[in-house]
Amino acid sequence: MSSPPRPVQPFLVPGASLGAGLLASAGFEPLAVGWLVPLGTACWLAVTAGAGRTVAAASGLLFGLGFFLPLLAWLGPSIGVGAWVGLGIVQALWFGLAGTAVRAVRSVPGAALASAAVLTAVELARQSWPFGGLPWGRAGFSVVDTAWSGLLPWIGVTGTTFVLMLLAATAAEAVREAGVRTLSTVVVVAVCSVIPQMAPPVTTSSKETFTVAAVQGGVPGDGGSVAAFHRTITREHRDATVRLAQQVADGDVAKPDLVVWPESSTAVDPVKDPRARRAVDEASRAIGVPLLVNGIVSADDPDEALNQALLWNPSGGAGARYTKRHPVPFGEYVPFRDLLGGASDRFRKIPRDMLPGRETPPMEVVGDDVVGVAMAICFDVAYDDVIAPQVAAGAEVVVVQTSNATFTGTSQLDQQLALTRARALEVGRAVVVSSVNGVSAVIDPKGVVVAQSPTRVTDVLVKRVPLVTDLTPATRLAPVLGSAVWLLAVLSLGLALVRRRRQAVPTVVRGSRCTR
Repeated sequence: MSSPPRPVQPFLVPGASLGAGLLASAGFEPLAVGWLVPLGTACWLAVTAGAGRTVAAASGLLFGLGFFLPLLAWLGPSIGVGAWVGLGIVQALWFGLAGTAVRAVRSVPGAALASAAVLTAVELARQSWPFGGLPWGRAGFSVVDTAWSGLLPWIGVTGTTFVLMLLAATAAEAVREAGVRTLSTVVVVAVCSVIPQMAPPVTTSSKETFTVAAVQGGVPGDGGSVAAFHRTITREHRDATVRLAQQVADGDVAKPDLVVWPESSTAVDPVKDPRARRAVDEASRAIGVPLLVNGIVSADDPDEALNQALLWNPSGGAGARYTKRHPVPFGEYVPFRDLLGGASDRFRKIPRDMLPGRETPPMEVVGDDVVGVAMAICFDVAYDDVIAPQVAAGAEVVVVQTSNATFTGTSQLDQQLALTRARALEVGRAVVVSSVNGVSAVIDPKGVVVAQSPTRVTDVLVKRVPLVTDLTPATRLAPVLGSAVWLLAVLSLGLALVRRRRQAVPTVVRGSRCTR
């Protein structure tokens, strides 16, 4: 028989939980020591062993604060301390829930599997709610440049999170128990660490290539204010594209098949605004190939707008469009505007609410051939429902338009680049990132950054990338991986509830017989 769990002394729980959260947070940029994510989580789970419900929930909350406050520290200088602390607390509450749920499923057979499922399900839940959720800090994003990165093309970000949580839960069990369980823990740790390195890599063969130019026009001043300089920003992108056209004509640079301007390259509707349209037309005619521009397009309701990527043809005019799927709450729209709209000067600076886009097929870029391009705008790249469905529908390359000017000089830029690299691995596609002020980059299908611009400068990256049609197993499994995790988590919690009720039935003594 295994020994009962020995709870940590109550006075040690707060400090140990916060410390475990800090440890896990160091798995992400700016430190990016990926193996600290499962280690920190394992320390937290060990702290809660044998704890009551209240202690487990409080420990989870403290772990969440230790994790999210450092992770989201870039919000403080860019948006405000209130937004940083408020969002950190909201996200930490999810770990309070996770602490309670993990405590419950520790009583079921296969407790480590059940704990991993619960923790992964909570991660999936917090990327959806409230207000569209926040996928930042998902464990699966931390494995780029680690031994576990090979899991991404096989089981995706969700599956990789599950493996890391299984590793953490199993290691925590080793702290609780000895003997055979310790031996099994060593085996699980070894398997989870070695298989990604031994498994055959997912091959994404390519016979064709595609040359893309990512234009980074730069933002005047300190780089953080797009609205104040939006005309200048559009002009800088036009001028950079015209210079690129001259370099192509001189034979110094290969002619691109597609030119990509970033999010916020125009802060108006480039179709309806005469000055913006003229700038885009001049750039498009000069380079002579399709140009992906970005603009804020009015919706049917004048109080609403769309953040759109528009494919501009050299002959003039916009063709295919992609609308940002996940606008940022309190940044691009104000939830409960009638109630909260006047609560902050920042909210008053958001005159219109951005509407979320719907799922769309890949953009078709017509040149010598028709190339399917998967689109994402800024934070879209962090969500599971954006890139993978477009790749499954035939996209051969991925383009990300982003601004991030507000976060210039913070770790947000590196965090977003890292999770974009994880997406490249997951779907087995090259990803071209165009940012208004950095970081612009070109990432190959193996997640390697092959070109990157400095921040706060005007730069143009021109790279030939492979066109891939093969689907990774992760892309094929994407529709079912999340459902499988949820099913296992719900079944585990259901089994834990049944066992608890059975144990709560009183024993009645009648004569010499005991019945339940």
